[in-house]
Order: sequence, then structure tokens, then C-alpha cells
Amino acid sequence: MRLVAVLQRAVAPLLVLDRPAVVEGDALVLRLRDPTTAAGQARADDVTVPWYVSPTVSVDVSQTALLRTQGRAQVDANWSTTAWRLWSTTAVGGVYLQAPGPRQGDPPRDFGYLTALGDFAGVASLVSGLSVGVTARAQHAPEQNLLFRASLYGGLEWVLVPFLETRGANVGVRYQLGAEHQEYVRKNVRLRFEENALRHRAVAFATWHLPRFDVSAALQASSLLKDATYSDVAGTVAVAWRVVNDVSIVATASASYRNALWNAPDNLNDLDPLERFTGGGNYGAVNFAGSLSFVYVLGNSVLLRQDQRFSNVVE
Repeated sequence: MRLVAVLQRAVAPLLVLDRPAVVEGDALVLRLRDPTTAAGQARADDVTVPWYVSPTVSVDVSQTALLRTQGRAQVDANWSTTAWRLWSTTAVGGVYLQAPGPRQGDPPRDFGYLTALGDFAGVASLVSGLSVGVTARAQHAPEQNLLFRASLYGGLEWVLVPFLETRGANVGVRYQLGAEHQEYVRKNVRLRFEENALRHRAVAFATWHLPRFDVSAALQASSLLKDATYSDVAGTVAVAWRVVNDVSIVATASASYRNALWNAPDNLNDLDPLERFTGGGNYGAVNFAGSLSFVYVLGNSVLLRQDQRFSNVVE
């Protein structure tokens, strides 16, 4: 291990490391590339480390017929080698809405909520692109009627190229089966404040990786194991542009069709009007979303795009 680290550091100032060093038989193999053909990659002194941390902060304020303020802070962390991978996401956020009173002189009406999210995944590579993984989530999302949600999934995944090089395309499929516990702000459509169920999902995804740009797409279908009535299909497309070194701009678009949602409130008419305005799209049959974010990476930013194992997890 010490020899591998020394060799990687020796070539880092001169060449870009396409993927971590591997031992093939009695030979140590380093895949290198001229840095002039790999613009926008991580700094040379970072490509040898097996980790990255990516913080994100966003604030949005808009004033139309009503005032809307939204903020979110998120930290993604990853540690991986060719044999295994650990990653996590921690996020907190909030939304505040204020609308004029129904009549002139009436006090304004307001509504707000806070959200929290924690995701974790552990992945172990098997052979020929196959890997097994465990994903877990803890979540507080009142806009989705979720006072608390906890989930634990196990899955099997095949990826054509587990570690993408500076240029290349990739495809993969994954199946996961897991258990979920949900507690609700209001009674759900099955007139319960709490649910426990088994759920499964299948995901197909593809990625196109270039020195400065990445394009990825994923299609997922999921349902309760014993009741396919509560099923959904979702698709996501993302384009990332690495501006300089560890800074990227990412545009994401998604669409989903939900046959039925087991977390939806039993009667949407009981919701506050502003709450319905905020969360109404969360319970509709068809939902669209889009985002534009600026991403900064500490450590090895190459891993953010190269390590493809369980990288399109959608909870």
C-alpha cells in the first residue's frame, strides 16, 4: 500500500490518474492521461485520495402574490476504493410562505415548515461489475405528510464500468428490496397515523462522462411488495459542467407518475390553503421538478463522477 501511494503521488504533478491503482497478477497498473486532455478534473494533488466532501447551500426568495422564502444546506461525503464504497448525505431545509389577508386591513396569513434528511449507503464489489449494497434513510418531511420516515434497503447492482475513466459511457441496473416505517402528520389515505411495509424497486441508468461535462439519466419503478396499487415510475436527467477544478454547475430535471401514494393525507381539503399550495404537487399523480445548483468538492472530485456504484439511488 505504501508503494502504491508513493507511485501515485510521484505521477500526480505530471499526469491525471484515470482510476485508482490496481494489482493485476504481479504487476501494479496505473491508468494515466495527459492533463491537457483532461481539463476540469480535480487538482493533481487530490486525485490520489479516496474521499471527497461536497457542501451545498441554497437560498431562494421570491415575491409575487405571496412571499416565498426557501433555504437548504447539504453535505455529501464519500470514501471509496475499487473494492468498496461508503457515502452519506445530510441535509436540512425550510420553507416560509406569507400571503395577504383576504380583505384589506386583515393580517397576513403565513405557513412554514422545516425538513431534515440523512442518507447512507455501503457498497461492496463482487465480480464483473456486480456489487451488493445497503442503503438507509431517516427523514422528516411535513410537506409530504411525513412526520418521520425510516427505511433500510438491500440490493444487487450491475454496472458496465464501476469506475469511469476521463472519457466514457456507462449503463447499469439495480434491484432493491427493503422495509419502511412511516409516521404521519395527518391520517394517510388508509386512515392510519403509522405504517410499516416492505417495498421494492428496479432502476436502470446511463452516464456519459467527458472531461468537462457529464450527462446522466435514470428510470425507476417501485411499489409496495404486497400491494402494487401504491406504485410509481420516475425519470431523472442531469447535466453537470465542471467549470474549474472542483466547481461544477448541475442542472437536473425529473418527472414522475404515481398511481397512488400511501403517505398522502386522507383529505386534502383539511389542509391550510398555503399548505395545499406548498405541498399540493407532492400528492398529484404527475409531478415535475427542476433545479440548478453550484457544487464545490473538497478532496478527490474525480470520484464524484468516476465511482458509479449505487450512484443513482432514489428513495
